[in-house]
Order: sequence, then structure tokens, then C-alpha cells
Amino acid sequence: QKLKSYALVVGKRGPKLQAGVADSDGAFTYAEDHVTVRALSISALADRLSGPVFKLDRPVVDMTGIQGVYDFTLNWAPDGAPADGHSGASIFTALQEQLGLKLEARKIVFKIIVVDHVDKDPSIN
Repeated sequence: QKLKSYALVVGKRGPKLQAGVADSDGAFTYAEDHVTVRALSISALADRLSGPVFKLDRPVVDMTGIQGVYDFTLNWAPDGAPADGHSGASIFTALQEQLGLKLEARKIVFKIIVVDHVDKDPSIN
């Protein structure tokens, strides 16, 4: 089924990413208006963008084709208001200006699993 989503794609000017160390432990540290990332794949970034930190209204799917892991800090204004001297950039603008990536609204095919019945107590054989 096709669902409203965001495709994470490479911007017109190409990615602005600093390679991370692949064999180091990754990290994703967030505050209200920024995240600091170490050794994270772009696919994992798309998963994080789908989560509650970024407050997007639909899932994000990585369609960049970018492999490897990267280190970066991403600054944005969650409610459109600047905080701590950061720009008032939305997450959409911040991704494009700071990382060279873009979120595009699309309808993307997803596999959906429907659970129509669950037994609370498993039966004993």
C-alpha cells in the first residue's frame, strides 16, 4: 500500500558529509534544537528522522543510495524559533543547508502487517 512519506534524497549540490570511522561505536545525542551524530549511516538517520525527536508527520525512507557512516551536528529550530544562537531553520532547511540532503513528500509503497487476534495467555500443549 502507498502511504504518505518523506523520501530522504541527495540535494542538488550533493551531500555535505564527513566520513565517520566504521569500526567505532555509533552515537546519536540530541537536544531540543540539535543532534550530534558519530558513525551513523544515512539509512539510520532516516529511521531517526521518523522518530519523535524530529516531530515529522510521516515516516522517512532513505533513497540517497549513500553508503558508509558519517559524523555531523545538525542544528534546527523545532518550532521555527531560533534557540541558543542557532538559526531558525526548519528540519527541512537544516538538512539541505547543513548536510546536502533533502526531504521530499511522496507516496511510497510499504508492506503492512495486520494483527487481528492476540491471545494473552499462550495455551500449554
